[in-house]
Amino acid sequence: MAGDQDLAAAVALIAPLLGAPGGLGRRIAALEIDLAGKKRDTAAAIVAAHGLTPATFSASLLVREELGKLSDLIHATGIALALPHLLEPSEVLKTPSLAAGNDPGRLYDIETNVRAAEFKFARWTNGGNGGREKDLFKDVVLLAQAPKSLRAEVYVRGPRPARFLAGRASARKQLKRSQAVLAVFDAQVGDPEITVAAYVSAYAGRVRVIDLEQAVPLVFG
Repeated sequence: MAGDQDLAAAVALIAPLLGAPGGLGRRIAALEIDLAGKKRDTAAAIVAAHGLTPATFSASLLVREELGKLSDLIHATGIALALPHLLEPSEVLKTPSLAAGNDPGRLYDIETNVRAAEFKFARWTNGGNGGREKDLFKDVVLLAQAPKSLRAEVYVRGPRPARFLAGRASARKQLKRSQAVLAVFDAQVGDPEITVAAYVSAYAGRVRVIDLEQAVPLVFG
């Protein structure tokens, strides 16, 4: 575990690279162009001119290790802030699963006496959402198995997740990296070519997709 000063120094070292005009992607693209056609005797000078050193490499590793825990903080904070707005007066929480990824003993992010719910806080972009689509569909399949006495809900941000669930992507392919959930899916569904939209309509119609930006605008809008 890095000390606070070590982490602060590492962040300070790489911040100019991350905050470069046009973003990190443009800076890396410029380095690629500058290295094209060069030989060993000039490569080191070019790399150094772009501000890349052994110290920045070590600092980047440290920051990634420490700030990788941000996903847990985002997930826990988002759920905790949403709960006072979502819970009904008579609703009673079981122990929630606040860190990203569910505890094996707790199937859902939150379970109460009236609902089971999962939360997705990433705001989808216009493309490049393959991993998010797979995670969302996995949660929908699991929520469809929740006890009928509970409302099944998945909370998202923005309209794109709902559009995906109404689309023609292969349902089974979304679960290739979740073998346990795929087994549940295969036991339930006889058609291996079923689309996401067809699965939702036939098997997961009870799962409500709720946009937090609309449901709790004071926090997520």
